[in-house]
Amino acid sequence: MRDLVKLYFDCVSPWSYIAYNLLKRYRKVWDFDLELEPRSLPYIMKYAQNQPPMIVPNKSAQMLKELSLADRMYNVQVKMPSEFPFNTFILMGFLLKTKELYPENLESAVDLSFDAIWQHGRKLETQEQVRDIARECLKINEESLTEILEFAASRDARQMLSAQSQELVQQGAFGFPWIVATRSLDSKSMRFFGADRMENLAAFFHQTYRGSLATGETARL
Repeated sequence: MRDLVKLYFDCVSPWSYIAYNLLKRYRKVWDFDLELEPRSLPYIMKYAQNQPPMIVPNKSAQMLKELSLADRMYNVQVKMPSEFPFNTFILMGFLLKTKELYPENLESAVDLSFDAIWQHGRKLETQEQVRDIARECLKINEESLTEILEFAASRDARQMLSAQSQELVQQGAFGFPWIVATRSLDSKSMRFFGADRMENLAAFFHQTYRGSLATGETARL
């Protein structure tokens, strides 16, 4: 057994995007397995009785200030989409189906989805908007691609995202990114919320924390 990190996320969450980049960075340093778990942020908020930061004025203003520092703090560029927030049910349904049918392509699909939204400011809401991502990462025939996208837009996909999100809330989640770490040393697990949890993970995995850049350098704001 190897150390394992499960990242529960919705691509509409900018902090999930930052956490994803940091975890990939530290995966190279600490050599753990990273498992990606697509879920739905609206359902998480609903079942946890939480509120999205964008509808709380002070919270929204502070979040935008902190995101503007992400490049210097985390070496992760964040470009806010012109239409935000937007509905990602189809996108997350697509990633859920990709994990089921083509697990070897999931990380590529997540890379492309996060980058489209947070590097290029694109809205990925409709089947057609998600299709370009699906076509590039899966490289399957158009008929199979359409079947996956039709599932992603279906009630079945919504119900699956809803049920899995409700289960995650029952385990303690209330927002994204939600990180569940399991260490090989004693099979103990610990849960963390937020993008800035690499120091906590270092302590849990008995590893050396190397800062937000994973290089040992200290970020400068």
